[in-house]
Amino acid sequence: MSTEAARWDERYTEHPDLFGAAPAWMCERLAELPPASPVLDVGAGQGRVSLAAARLGHIVTAVDLSPVAIDGLRDAATSEGLAIETHVADAVVWLQEARTRSWGVALLQSVSTGSSVSDRALFALLRQHCDGILAEVIERVIPADLVRESWPNAHIERAIAKLPVLRITG
Repeated sequence: MSTEAARWDERYTEHPDLFGAAPAWMCERLAELPPASPVLDVGAGQGRVSLAAARLGHIVTAVDLSPVAIDGLRDAATSEGLAIETHVADAVVWLQEARTRSWGVALLQSVSTGSSVSDRALFALLRQHCDGILAEVIERVIPADLVRESWPNAHIERAIAKLPVLRITG
């Protein structure tokens, strides 16, 4: 297990509901998608956005590097009778191996690989595999220019959550 995965495991173990509910604006956008849209939640964590999408009837695939988070997501989905495909993996590596798979929308919530080179690779891979994007990212971590490289037509709105964020739809 990577050091990063272990760090997140510890955080999720200490805080079973670390980030709370899915952001209202993101749930509103998910509700606007066609029924049963295939969505990919990258850096899904404990699954707050995955669960919201599945409750709306979307076909959800969730990827996170933390086994503790994915176990929590699986438990929550099972208790609600929701079907969510889950994977414990590094998102960049997993997407490289998912050559022929595709989704309608990529979901991201405050995701970063910790490296601008890897973040750039992640966004390029998401563009390859997903028709659209719905994301809220910390602006100082994922700058608008990086998003525009892969999603040139995305709508980017600046907002304040706990920190300055970019809300991306496209």
